[in-house]
Amino acid sequence: MRTISTVILSVIFIFIVILAGAGAVRRYLQQRNHTGKEYYTRITSISESREDSNYLYRLNGFDQNGKSIKLEFYGTDEEPIKKGAYLRVIYGIVSNRDKDVKSWEEVEKKEVPEKALMKIDTEDS
Repeated sequence: MRTISTVILSVIFIFIVILAGAGAVRRYLQQRNHTGKEYYTRITSISESREDSNYLYRLNGFDQNGKSIKLEFYGTDEEPIKKGAYLRVIYGIVSNRDKDVKSWEEVEKKEVPEKALMKIDTEDS
């Protein structure tokens, strides 16, 4: 009888360890999907609409230290992003370990780091 209870407790313990491990892996993958490096840019021209109603943007982005990177992403709204809008773009690992724009959002000019803003303004001059 004692052996059966030991086996049952061992199985329960192993099951709990597997569940905890799966939960930890899931949290790691979710966190990885939402992390990336922030870049800032400004819309300098209105994008042309494509057949699928997406708007393609090809812009230079700048990190908080002013380092630049080429960004390419689609805006999926029915209207293009307005000219002159400042964006915070998250660039990082997406599927298959490729790096690409993961997300973007419009921000106020005052939210753009000083060095990035200087580069953006210099680029537009």
